[in-house]
Amino acid sequence: EAKGCFLKCLAHDPEDYASLYNVVYCYEFLDDPEGAIRFLNTYLDRNPYCQVAWHQLGKQYYTLEMYPEALSSFDFAIIADESFIGAYFEKGKVLEMMGRYKEAIANYNITIELDDPTSHAYLHIGRCFERLGQDQQARHYYYLTVHEDPLLDKGWLAITDFYLRQRQYRKALEYIDKAINIDGENAQYWKRCGLIHQALCELDEADYAYKRAVELGHAELDIWMRWASVLRDSGEYGAAAEVLL
Repeated sequence: EAKGCFLKCLAHDPEDYASLYNVVYCYEFLDDPEGAIRFLNTYLDRNPYCQVAWHQLGKQYYTLEMYPEALSSFDFAIIADESFIGAYFEKGKVLEMMGRYKEAIANYNITIELDDPTSHAYLHIGRCFERLGQDQQARHYYYLTVHEDPLLDKGWLAITDFYLRQRQYRKALEYIDKAINIDGENAQYWKRCGLIHQALCELDEADYAYKRAVELGHAELDIWMRWASVLRDSGEYGAAAEVLL
């Protein structure tokens, strides 16, 4: 019903972008990206230079993993408005998913040039450099991520996972400890903490970390399995069996 009301607003004023956003939001809430795409394409037939509609269309294609179509939509959004930061960022995400990492970095850098840098842009640039095998550059941008926003959990996890992949467990532990000091209620942090302590054969610490992760709601199967293996290796067979049950 809300969607119908917002569509009437757009019929009255096609440049009512607040209503345009709300129509798309209704489609998203109804889990109907195909319907959103049909609506946006119809809208763009009448308003071909609307950068907002092209941007929203690209996001719907991205949701459906239709990356070439998403890329074209974001390109049209940029043609309509060369300073549209959101379109450059979303285009970067598409290029990243397509494995075109250098082009993705270029688009993320444009968002930084157009406005103040964001932690999310730094994070994505770091990931792209890591995919390119440029570890020093990746580490640099991960550090910029947490410096820009110390509360962004994805930034701390990115640095921790970077060192985990390199098996530099003490370094990984240093950064996950910093993250836990900032937010001790983050289940993802405790999961990583458990992984690191387990890799270091520090079983009591791993046991505590996995327990905290579960208490905070991170109840995925791999956590239960890893926690049980830690208890088994500690000789606590009854507790391991209880965790498995």
